Amino acid sequence: MKGLKIIILGILLGFSLPAYGAETVKAILPSGDLSLNEVVAYALDHNPGLKASLNGIEIEGYAIQTAQSNRMPKVDFNSWMNRYRYQTPLTSINPSALTGGGSSGLFDDTHLGTEIALSLPLYKGGQLVRGVRVAEIKQEIARESLVQSQQELIFNLTSLYYKINQLEKTQESTQASVDRLLAHQKDVETFLKAGTVPKVDLLKTEVESARRQQDLLAINNSIESAYDLMRTLMGMEDIRSPLKIGIPADSREDLPEFEPALESALANRPEYLSLQKKETLYEQMRLIQEGRKKPFVYLSSIYDLKSGDDFDFKEDWTVSLKMNLPLYDAGNIKASMAIQEKEIERTRLQLQSLKLEIQREIQDAFLSIKNAEDRISVSEKAIASGEEDLRVQRLKYSAGAGTSTEVIDSQSALLIAQANYFQAVFDKEIAMASLRKAMGTLPHTGASR
Repeated sequence: MKGLKIIILGILLGFSLPAYGAETVKAILPSGDLSLNEVVAYALDHNPGLKASLNGIEIEGYAIQTAQSNRMPKVDFNSWMNRYRYQTPLTSINPSALTGGGSSGLFDDTHLGTEIALSLPLYKGGQLVRGVRVAEIKQEIARESLVQSQQELIFNLTSLYYKINQLEKTQESTQASVDRLLAHQKDVETFLKAGTVPKVDLLKTEVESARRQQDLLAINNSIESAYDLMRTLMGMEDIRSPLKIGIPADSREDLPEFEPALESALANRPEYLSLQKKETLYEQMRLIQEGRKKPFVYLSSIYDLKSGDDFDFKEDWTVSLKMNLPLYDAGNIKASMAIQEKEIERTRLQLQSLKLEIQREIQDAFLSIKNAEDRISVSEKAIASGEEDLRVQRLKYSAGAGTSTEVIDSQSALLIAQANYFQAVFDKEIAMASLRKAMGTLPHTGASR
């Protein structure tokens, strides 16, 4: 009895389960203007959606433990009390007890018992091994899902970061335009007092100045809304916390050719890798269903103590080698295998569809980058021309050779050229980020895969 206890304790200790999850160092939000890397690092640590994905990986880790435990011995403790109409044997009949006149106590109508039962699966048609593999693949899919969530978060933060930068530059240029209009308004007022310009020039200037100030208020509101959204994506609990971004550096990386970009996408895109793993998953599940056709062989052993109402416990044990073989199940196994085969077929079609979509995303990103670069070049020339034209128009107006309308129109043209330039720079950066996202090369935490 003591030896059995030691064996049971050894089994329990030998198959104890490891803990999943480990503490990670949390990013602290630095003071001052934040770089894009600092924004992303903080968001990767604090975004609640990513934390939920991490929990999903841990859950699948415990599912692996569950699948592994199905291959291990099971030890159970049972106890009971039975009452029979007739006296029945308490234990297996011992012939020596009968011949020696020791049959007393072997039969009783009241049975008290306790037992330790051991069960060990020996063969189940590969279902147990493949069950572990299925759990491992599900965890791999969960990791790919986390990588996808991380890359989408990084892309959204990148877009938002450059959008705020665009809005702040537009804010600066609009404020400068307002200041120039106010300065021009003073010139018009001076000329009006001298009687050299009509009052309508002053009215036009005041209207244009008021319109630009309204534009400036709208831009300020857009900036505040963008910062609020950034705080939400970063996982900042207090949406009123101070937040200020720095000036991002322009992307100057060399663009890959289309074929290498596509190869990178097929090797790194988490959605594509996840579908590949799903195909493997359904194949393993099909083999599990096929394994149900095969015999299930397992070892069973019981050590028990039984007594009647006199509490004179007698020990007994049994060892059994058992087999279960399904003969008829009304087509259940066949239908289950057909389901997995259709899932495999559907996954392969989804892979083909995703590959076509990836090709389109890469091509669109290349075209967007080229378009934005062309617009940047044109806008830079338009700004230089607009600045010079405004300088000339202001000199002409001061000399009495020009009109207030020409000055206002020139300022409007310069502001539009500046806005077009800022938009083109933003579009280029987003197109670059879109290309990296399409290729699956946006950064993500190393522990994800």
